[in-house]
Amino acid sequence: MKKAACVFMFLFLFGLSDVFAETMWRRETVFSNNLVAAQGATAETISQTIIVSSGKRFGFWCTANSVMGLPSIRIVYEQAADSSDKTWATPPTGGLITATLITERPIVIDITPTTVKFIRFKAISNGLYTNSTDTTVTAYLFIQD
Repeated sequence: MKKAACVFMFLFLFGLSDVFAETMWRRETVFSNNLVAAQGATAETISQTIIVSSGKRFGFWCTANSVMGLPSIRIVYEQAADSSDKTWATPPTGGLITATLITERPIVIDITPTTVKFIRFKAISNGLYTNSTDTTVTAYLFIQD
């Protein structure tokens, strides 16, 4: 028997499989250098839909970059029971991840979505400052299953 299989069998037999499973994380790409180009409060980029119904803990990592200036965006999330465009709603907490991302340094935060199946994210020009027209955003959602 291979060494990894023996270790798992030992953990399972002695009731320690939950400890082993708690370290399992998956990473979902939210934005991959997506452009949030337009200036003003109406520019937004919407992520792909991600299934989150099995997650226990959620972490969000994000960075925004611009060659011509500084980014000026906010990031929010919406959730839905199914993936049709008609069911997306902002959770009671407002779904706000960051109101003013105006630096090119990464941010890392915990989020607590409600227990529905789907989540998506929006990177929106926040309208507080002039958002450079070449602003891009990269973000990942880390899910502990």
